[in-house]
Amino acid sequence: MLGPSFLRFNGMFKDKTDNNLSDISLNNEQSSAATCLGADALWKGELIFKGTLCIDGKFEGQIKTGDMLIVSETGDIKADIEAGIVVCKGRVKGNILASQKVEMYPKSIVTGDVKTPALNIEIGAVLDGKCDMSSKEIGDKLSLNSNENLSPERET
Repeated sequence: MLGPSFLRFNGMFKDKTDNNLSDISLNNEQSSAATCLGADALWKGELIFKGTLCIDGKFEGQIKTGDMLIVSETGDIKADIEAGIVVCKGRVKGNILASQKVEMYPKSIVTGDVKTPALNIEIGAVLDGKCDMSSKEIGDKLSLNSNENLSPERET
């Protein structure tokens, strides 16, 4: 059984009688506190959110946000992550794509590739993977070149 630290939201849940049970609203204007997935929790699936989420427990699947993900010292993630900012103090197994920055603190372990314009790795942190800090312009050019390959071929 999960303890009281299972899941704490600063937003709101829809009522069980509502047909849209999966709608979780996080409004940063109401509170600057982070939403937390507690240390006793295990969550599997796709997680899409706004605002700041702190994972103290285990997560498996995929995470997407334009905002901030914090993996605490007890956090253990097996997922590909797309976020604005990723702060890692725990374990991540999967690729990280961060539009703003990635911060790795002592004792953190990331096993996977990291793509971000800014990366801070403190002494004691481990990154086991490739790091890509190329500029957005280069990424845009690569994406344009790959789209050219999608055009129909002409017969000669």
